[in-house]
Amino acid sequence: MKFKPKMMERVEHVTVAHAGASYNPDFDDHQALLRQEHNKEFKKIKSQDSYKAKAKPKNVATEEEMAIESMRGLGILPEEDNDDQYETEEETTESGFVKKPVRAEDRKDKKQRRKEKRVLNAQRAVRKKKQMAILLNQFYSIKKIKKELREFEKQEEEKKIYNKEKLEKRVPRIGILKADMNPDQEIKLSDELVGTLRQLVPEGNVLTDRLKSFESRTMLEPRRKQKRHKQAFKTKWQQKRTFREFDEKFEKELKKEEAMES
Repeated sequence: MKFKPKMMERVEHVTVAHAGASYNPDFDDHQALLRQEHNKEFKKIKSQDSYKAKAKPKNVATEEEMAIESMRGLGILPEEDNDDQYETEEETTESGFVKKPVRAEDRKDKKQRRKEKRVLNAQRAVRKKKQMAILLNQFYSIKKIKKELREFEKQEEEKKIYNKEKLEKRVPRIGILKADMNPDQEIKLSDELVGTLRQLVPEGNVLTDRLKSFESRTMLEPRRKQKRHKQAFKTKWQQKRTFREFDEKFEKELKKEEAMES
C-alpha cells in the first residue's frame, strides 16, 4: 500500500470482544454487556424521539379558533357589533415647539436661584466623589484583575489543548457516510445462554466484522444497504405487431400441415 492511513495505527485491526459475549460468560460481565447495549439503544431511541418532537408543527390552530376565524367579518360575532360605537379622534399635532408663558407667580427671585445653585453644586460634588471612589476601588483591585486575567489565559490554553486533541482524535471521512467506530455487540439474552459449544448458535458474521474494521480504519468507504423501492404500477408487457403477425402465420401453417396429415 503506497498510502497508509493514520487510522490504521490508532485503531486495532481486530477488536477483542467484551467478556460478556463469551459462550459461557460470568454473570457480572454478561449483565454489564447487556446494560451497555441497553444504554446505547436507549440513546438512539431518545434522539429519534427528539427529532420527531422538533418536526411537529407548533402553534397549530384548534377547530374552535378556525371556526371563529371563518365567521369573522360576517357580522356574526358579538364583538363586531360594538365596533361602530367607538370613533377614533384625529390627533392634531403642531409643528415646532411653543414655549409656555411664565406667570408672575411662578417667577423665581434671586434667593431661590442661589438656593438651587447651591443644591446643584452639592449634587455635582457628590457625583465627583463617587467617581473618585470608583477609580480608587479599581486601582486597589489590580491584583484581583491580574488574577482573573491569569485564570482566563489558563482557560484559553486548556481550550486550545482540548481542541488540538479533539482534532487529532477526529476520524477522517472518506465518503458521505461516517464510519461506525462503536458498532453493536453480538449479545445473547440470559435465557439463550448455553453451557457447551455444541449447542451454541453463532451470532454475527465474520465478513461483516472485517468490513466494519476496514471502514473504521478508513481503508474502505462506508456504505449503507439501499432499500429497493416498489414500483407504483405493474409492468405491462406488449407484443409488437410484426411478431404477432409472424406467430399467427406460423400457427396457421402448423394447422394446415396437421390437417393434411390427418
